[in-house]
Formats: sequence, C-alpha cells, structure tokens
Amino acid sequence: MLLRSFLLAAATCAVFATAQEAPRFAFFHPGYLVENTAQGKRVFAEVQTLGKRLNDALKAKADDLQKMEQQLRSSSISEEGRSKIARELEDGRISFQRMQEDSQAQMQRVEQTAFQQFSGEIGPIIEALAKEQNLHCVFQMQEGMLAWVDPAWALKFTEEVAKRYDAAYPGGTPAK
Repeated sequence: MLLRSFLLAAATCAVFATAQEAPRFAFFHPGYLVENTAQGKRVFAEVQTLGKRLNDALKAKADDLQKMEQQLRSSSISEEGRSKIARELEDGRISFQRMQEDSQAQMQRVEQTAFQQFSGEIGPIIEALAKEQNLHCVFQMQEGMLAWVDPAWALKFTEEVAKRYDAAYPGGTPAK
C-alpha cells in the first residue's frame, strides 16, 4: 500500500512536471478530523460505544465459561453433575464462538457505515477546498507514508477542512 501511494505521488508529480507546471497538492489527515471535530467525534463515538458494549458482553460470557471450568474441576461434584457441566461448557464455548463472530460482523458493519457517512460528509468539503486552492491532488496521510514532512504545513489543509466540517455540522449533528 505504501509503495502504491509513493508510485501514485511520483506519477502525479511526473505528469505535472512535463506540463511545465509545478504540482500543487495537499495532505489530508482523516484521524485529525475524527479527533478534533464535533461531528467526527459523534460519528465514531457510536462505533466506540458499540465496541465497548460488545466487549463487555463477550467478557461476561468468558467469565461464565471460566466459572463452569472451575466447577468442572471441583472434587465435590458428582459424576452426573460433572457430565452435565461438561455439556453446558461445550455448548457455552460454541455459543461464545458464535457470539464473537456475530460481534465482529456487527462491528464491521457499523464501522463501514460510519466510514461511509464520514467520507460522504467530508468528500464534498475536500473537493471544494481543493478547487478553491487550485490543487491538482490531495493525498490522504497514512502512518509511514512520508520519510519527512513539515507537520504544520501538512495539517494546514486538514485544519481548514475541520473548520468547514464543524461549520457544516454544528454541534456534531447533521445540518438541516
């Protein structure tokens, strides 16, 4: 992915260099928007809330299974009781695995919905700002993408997107 981003950047610069015009580009840092705008926080808070709720449910189920395992090891339990707990434990493990899979699928759906909403909301803002600034392209910042970049310069475009995003969605709710 990093190599692909680098090659895309190099190709973009090469195209503009042959046109005798210096490329004009900016960087966009989506994580900055999520952390520093009311709407970004709101959109992804729903994901975090669901993640915590699902993790809590999984932890409770795991604790129940651990208690059953402890009961199974108890020397004071009858053979019939041990057999019953063993069956319940096996059923509980299967149920736990399904619960994990369902939780993961649900999280993926909610994350995808949040990313689609976020992208749909910021896409037009990025495009409008890029056109206003006569940019040729906007690169999305990713960890390890660049060997070095001036952080203040790299965040300028994103900071302006953040201002406009907050203005479009005051208080973290869809604008009417």
